Amino acid sequence: MAKRVGKNEEKSTIVLEEDFAYDLFEKYMLGHGWALKIRDVAGEAPGQRIEEVWGKDSFYGAVHYMDEPNLYSRYFWIHGQSIWPVVLELVERFGGPNETDLVDSVHGAQTVDELVVAIIQMAIGWADHYDPKVMQVLEEYAKHESPRVRSAVVHGLLYAKWSQGLPLLKNLADNDEAPIVREFASKVFEIVTRAQDE
Repeated sequence: MAKRVGKNEEKSTIVLEEDFAYDLFEKYMLGHGWALKIRDVAGEAPGQRIEEVWGKDSFYGAVHYMDEPNLYSRYFWIHGQSIWPVVLELVERFGGPNETDLVDSVHGAQTVDELVVAIIQMAIGWADHYDPKVMQVLEEYAKHESPRVRSAVVHGLLYAKWSQGLPLLKNLADNDEAPIVREFASKVFEIVTRAQDE
């Protein structure tokens, strides 16, 4: 799930399982030379968002622990130079579904609620690099009868910020039957367009 983002710079996202035990993660990190550099808490329960940034003297980069109830997800975002030993270490200890599992969970969802969560988690897991097969899944579910599912597709594209998602966002902004989806897609289209210039 890693890709180069600059000279010797890589990034990777690891989506965590629902039963992820934060206390074991914290104990592991502190016991292996990592230090908590930043802890940011925003909002109030049940939608409280937590971001922690962990660093280590021997690692040029950081491990971000993200707990985002509004995205139905907890995940690690790792960036820096030569991240693979760190990524593999964290996957071995705490890793959740791999990229294929995330796509399969979308197709295996039985309810709208499960589908919304699966789409958003798939987008988070694949955000580090564009994949045309994942884009096809998003395009398929952008036609779903539920506006919640179509909004989840928009949310996924907001997270991934893929330029390849712009035509789909534009189409939803212009043509979706639900005003709430049209408005959300329009805002996300602007955000993703600006992100391409950064």
